[in-house]
Amino acid sequence: MIYIYNHKSDLIIKNLPEGYKILGLGPAYDDSIERDNINYLNPYINETTGLYDIWKNCNDEYVGASHYRRAFYDVDNNQVLRLSRAKALLRNRDIICTPYHTFGKYNIAEYFKLCMELNGESTLEVCNYFLDKLFKAEPDLGEYLTTEHKFIARNMFVCRKEIIDKYCEWLFPLIIPITEEFKDNYLDKVVGEERMIGHLVERIFSYWIEHEDLKKLQLNYYTKEI
Repeated sequence: MIYIYNHKSDLIIKNLPEGYKILGLGPAYDDSIERDNINYLNPYINETTGLYDIWKNCNDEYVGASHYRRAFYDVDNNQVLRLSRAKALLRNRDIICTPYHTFGKYNIAEYFKLCMELNGESTLEVCNYFLDKLFKAEPDLGEYLTTEHKFIARNMFVCRKEIIDKYCEWLFPLIIPITEEFKDNYLDKVVGEERMIGHLVERIFSYWIEHEDLKKLQLNYYTKEI
């Protein structure tokens, strides 16, 4: 199943093919169904709370994630990527993901800091603090973020669930404590960047794909403007 993260009352993308399922997040999360979740962290890490839900509560052989206004595009068939087509493409690949997003002369960490600095000195200080925590916890991640000039954006993927489970088993013990600390102690020090940690996670996904040497197929995606 390819899950469409959605925090609105209605999807922007319409007429999705078979094999897609809406996963409400944030205010759209269905808390009438009791299940393991971290939806309370959604304001800070956004679609990453949906990834946690997929990890803990879904048993599909293949899983994917897209957004309420973005979906992978199958250029050969001129349509949104169908799950059956994704499975065929994965016969000799490990994961379908998006193309690289590049920053020119800046490495990932430098560009991230520049974006945070636009929101003020205190926001940059918080950014540097959490980057330092990540670098100390995962030195290889630190090397990647400070040397690489491109990353795989949007947190979109399709793969066998065993692959994304492995990522989640590594990611969430690292990122949940950081997000909790950010939420409890640093929100009053950032300006307009409540999603700071969520933006970091997007870059971490790219690191993990490269670190695990996964055979990837990078597909463009369709975006419905809002």
